Amino acid sequence: MPGLRFIRALQVPDGADTADAEIVQCVSPGDIVVTGDIPLAAPVLEKGRLSLTPRGEWYTNVTIAQQLTMRAFMEELRRSGVDTGGPVRV
Repeated sequence: MPGLRFIRALQVPDGADTADAEIVQCVSPGDIVVTGDIPLAAPVLEKGRLSLTPRGEWYTNVTIAQQLTMRAFMEELRRSGVDTGGPVRV
């Protein structure tokens, strides 16, 4: 991206979570990963890097654990047929 010193684009092969894996592999000290994807933010934090929500809130080891637990719980409710208003998996 011309003119953007701190942003770079990278194309990865097709595949589930391929882009996430590449982001985690490439993130360096001082980088900030901005994402609403909780399963992406978790390994970024595990690597000791920074991750920020699109709303400007920092993910922390405590908040990410809570969010992953709640996400798994809500997914289990959806699988059992409870309408949670979240994404529908077929």
